[in-house]
Amino acid sequence: MLEAIDAFGVERCMFASNFLVDKLFSDYDRLMNAFKAITRDVLLEERRALFHDNAGAVHRL
Repeated sequence: MLEAIDAFGVERCMFASNFLVDKLFSDYDRLMNAFKAITRDVLLEERRALFHDNAGAVHRL
């Protein structure tokens, strides 16, 4: 995932889940903790973009 973020840039990436299917294999807390662990070395502003801001912009929320 970090290679994709490096290749495309934070401004063109976002974390998402298909939780209806994902919940067959994991619970929500475990999934989010994995996303957080993957991005633990990413700047807070960039994490906010990956987890929230970019989705809001793309979906015009």
